[in-house]
Amino acid sequence: MKWKAGSECNEKTEHNRRRWLLTLHLLFSAIMLGVVFVFLSLSIAAANTNDEGVLKACYTIMHMLAKTTVRYSTIDTLVTGILLSLLTPTGLFKHYWIIAKEGLTLLTCRNIRDVGLQTVGIAKAETQVNLM
Repeated sequence: MKWKAGSECNEKTEHNRRRWLLTLHLLFSAIMLGVVFVFLSLSIAAANTNDEGVLKACYTIMHMLAKTTVRYSTIDTLVTGILLSLLTPTGLFKHYWIIAKEGLTLLTCRNIRDVGLQTVGIAKAETQVNLM
């Protein structure tokens, strides 16, 4: 039985590492996409209702998702995306679309704390105006 050369073992380990990172990256990206559809459906429901309870529930759920699921899946997608691009031969800076995608994700991470907070404040202000 022949022993594998060191480079073959390293290639296999590297391939497995990239495969796990890719799986995690796709999982976090799918979570982000699912939350986008939830936000869209909640926004449509809030826009088409006259019931104050439904309006509050929609914006409260959006705020809760923004504080938890959106924030963590966005950060994890960013980290796994950067690690994936550093482990591939193309690298992080070879293609402009990789830089653009990571930059947009960074902007999303920076602004994620405001999502839902402003809309809940607007809903509360509108409710108070309607009660007067």
